[in-house]
Amino acid sequence: MSEMLMDVDADVAEAQVVASSEALDNIMSDNAQYVIFSMRGEQFAVIMGAVSEIIRLPKLVSVPLAAHGIQGVANLRGRVLPIVSLADLFQLDSKDADEATRVLVINHKGSSIGFVVDRVEKVITVDASLIERNSTVSSNVGGQFLDGMIKPRDNSGSLSQIVDFSLMIEHCFADMTENTSSAVNANAGAAALTNVNDNAEREHEEDMHLISFTVYGQEYAVPINQAKEIVQVPSNISQVPNTPSHILGVITLRQRLLPLVSLRQIFGMPVEALDESNRILVMPISIAGDQEAAVGVVVDSVNEVLRVNHRFVDELPAVMEQHGDMNDISAICRLEDGARLVSVISPEALFSTHLMRSAADSYAQINGSEESMQQQVNDDDGMITDDLQFVVFRVAEEEYGAPIQTVKEIVRVPEKLTDVPTAPGLFEGIINLRGMVLPVVDMRTRFARQRMERNDRQRIMVFEVRGKRVGFVVDSVIEVLRIHAKMIEPAPNLSHEQAEVIRNIANLEAQGRMIMLLEADGLLAEDALASI
Repeated sequence: MSEMLMDVDADVAEAQVVASSEALDNIMSDNAQYVIFSMRGEQFAVIMGAVSEIIRLPKLVSVPLAAHGIQGVANLRGRVLPIVSLADLFQLDSKDADEATRVLVINHKGSSIGFVVDRVEKVITVDASLIERNSTVSSNVGGQFLDGMIKPRDNSGSLSQIVDFSLMIEHCFADMTENTSSAVNANAGAAALTNVNDNAEREHEEDMHLISFTVYGQEYAVPINQAKEIVQVPSNISQVPNTPSHILGVITLRQRLLPLVSLRQIFGMPVEALDESNRILVMPISIAGDQEAAVGVVVDSVNEVLRVNHRFVDELPAVMEQHGDMNDISAICRLEDGARLVSVISPEALFSTHLMRSAADSYAQINGSEESMQQQVNDDDGMITDDLQFVVFRVAEEEYGAPIQTVKEIVRVPEKLTDVPTAPGLFEGIINLRGMVLPVVDMRTRFARQRMERNDRQRIMVFEVRGKRVGFVVDSVIEVLRIHAKMIEPAPNLSHEQAEVIRNIANLEAQGRMIMLLEADGLLAEDALASI
């Protein structure tokens, strides 16, 4: 059969090169199609059935601790695509990308991986007689991953070395193609970090997403969409005269005044002085004409985010229902085989009570007054640290996020850290944080990035790593961000060490951002943690 050439123009190379996954299994005995590409002057080929598409080099997000050859990850129509440098795997000289640079997206066992090549030349249909298999072929370039050679017809043209990408992936990146989805890690506040592929979406479409909290030793929960955010109780709460006793006062949050109500007092429970464990659930409330209206509900502590299947949610037994306007418990969740019962509060019922209506009246009064009080919100040192949303920070130009339950505090970097001669090299030193000795690690060092000079934008983020508090210096804290679960997917497994630290990625396609989400317990190895 005559050889048929189809030139792949650079401007057309972004179009999908679609081929059935059955192509590899049903190659005709007399011919097959190959994509021809070049790397540093050498010509290579790959069976077309392995190539799902060819794209230009996209914007890359560098992933720390990734295996050799991995340049980063990119967004491919809403999917996180690992990008690998074929030149690094073939131990070729480095070369900057240019207009001709392309990425071959290879499909292997249902996973896609992109391989950067210098140029895609053409697609050809090759007679089987022109293919010489690897038993008789030797090469100095990636020889272990070559499956043979395509000889030119009539000895004119160049030889094309056939690359076995499946063998390469199995040898170098086997972990990357494994299913990295995992169960909900509720204690880390990471129910939002569950696998969000289509199957999981269907499986959990009936799940309830709840925020659980404690009031007077009892565990309650509200739907997650009823908590705009969660913040610490500040040290100063401004008192408002002529308001009911269950209204604790007012604070400034996001340049608006927020009235605080005590859930203990609303429930008729004993009142205790507020401390650092108390939290404020910022919950929307219906005020005519004000879409941003909210009330801060003060609880003893916030526990976690729960994802509960409706099979484990029971309506409140009729005999237990309260009468009057305090019928605020709508359901009971049976967790841990019934050993843990969580009462689900109905925000509608709660806000319909006369007590909460008085809070709404206070909100309207406070925010409508021209002489209302103002207090400065300190975004750096307090109010963001226990937001339900992710704390987003930057290290070496890349964005990372941590679920707020894992971030205990955010503090400025002191002028000097106290050295500890016997500490492992990973540790920068220690600081005194309100009487607590806090070991400090530079996140750049942890991520094998180049160190930088200390500056005013750097912050120490305090994480609880397997029960021990450790501070990590980051380049800057950017924002607190609520990220929808549908935008979060398991991170590609680019190395064992990376997979311990970064298990999920928030792919904010509309914003052109990828935020790598940290697993706090993976930040330090057992031996380093034991030395603290």
